[in-house]
Amino acid sequence: ERAARLAAAGDGGAMAALRRLTDPQEMGHLFKVIAIWPRGAPPVPGFEPLEAHADNA
Repeated sequence: ERAARLAAAGDGGAMAALRRLTDPQEMGHLFKVIAIWPRGAPPVPGFEPLEAHADNA
């Protein structure tokens, strides 16, 4: 969404930067990340919670 808003506002490089960061042929598969948040808190933006059975692993 943000890249689209930036592009609409005249930032010509926003969509190219998004592609470069997220496309599997570019940097999209180079970096792995993990996010940890308190139980019961909403997920960190861009992440999904583990399946219920994995909470006790």
